Amino acid sequence: MFFSEPIHLYFSNPAKDPLGRKSVSGQMSFLADSSLLQWRINGNVFVGDTHELQEIEISYATIAEIQLEKHWLKATQLTIRLSQPDLISEIPGAEVGKLTLFIDKQSKKEVKKLAEHIDFKKSILILEKTEERIQDLKKS
Repeated sequence: MFFSEPIHLYFSNPAKDPLGRKSVSGQMSFLADSSLLQWRINGNVFVGDTHELQEIEISYATIAEIQLEKHWLKATQLTIRLSQPDLISEIPGAEVGKLTLFIDKQSKKEVKKLAEHIDFKKSILILEKTEERIQDLKKS
């Protein structure tokens, strides 16, 4: 199976601080070569949206694990663990190398395609590394 269309997931994470000032919303796109995380801290009623949209490019090689949790009458959660924790250290609510995204209702159909897409991309990376090792062994 070939994946030519990118997968776009929209998310909104609630604020974790007591005053509710650092809620995050954005989009995570799984493209052909890498994934792109676009996020913004939402403003509140008094301040407004003053935060700029930030982009983080995440290669499929740095994605260590993706876990999808579906609960009845709760938002679908996508947990992403990365091998390079510094990529997501600026995002509010992110733990060390772990980011949990609360997927919006409009993206629930796209979430179903995600597991196959990530498995496909990871298998391509493993195949490329294996071919490189074989070529190195042939040279020596």
